[in-house]
Amino acid sequence: MVFSANKNILFICISIFSVLLFWVLDSYYLQQERKFRAIYNNVSGLKNDVQIKDFEMPIHKFIGGEFNYWKVFFSATIALFYGSIIVMLAMIFLILICIK
Repeated sequence: MVFSANKNILFICISIFSVLLFWVLDSYYLQQERKFRAIYNNVSGLKNDVQIKDFEMPIHKFIGGEFNYWKVFFSATIALFYGSIIVMLAMIFLILICIK
């Protein structure tokens, strides 16, 4: 029985690490998506924040504000989704520790 509890705790720790890893990756790709949408908005004429030449994809020109990685990381939709999974896994972890 003790071996089974240790195995479950290890599984929960690996799960928490995996969720954090996916949170980081998801935030990175959402940040990139926001930059490419900003390029599209500038090219299409919806905004004229940055001067963009033809056939250029200057994502490095979009820094800060809504393009900040940490702002994306803690955005409401991403943080609620991954945060709730981590909280649930942490609660299961604590329950398993208390039972042991």
